[in-house]
Amino acid sequence: MKLILILLLTVPVLFVFSTSEDELFSEAENHYRTGNYLLALDIYAEFSDCYPLSDKVPDAHYRRAVCYFRLKNYTEAIAIFNRIEKR
Repeated sequence: MKLILILLLTVPVLFVFSTSEDELFSEAENHYRTGNYLLALDIYAEFSDCYPLSDKVPDAHYRRAVCYFRLKNYTEAIAIFNRIEKR
């Protein structure tokens, strides 16, 4: 029973580590394009955390700002746009 529990808890972690940079970004992009902005936000954040040196991180930040804008969370959208502009 304990073995099953351990396997169930480690499989999601292994999946996250087995997901490549391109796959994770592509998944976020797919959710963004279909209008699933909440899920896209989570995956873009995960992408930025997992691959902070990726050349796609600026795109992920921009898309997060747009997601917040589309979700009418203008305060957060403007904050991210301002951070992007300063870079």
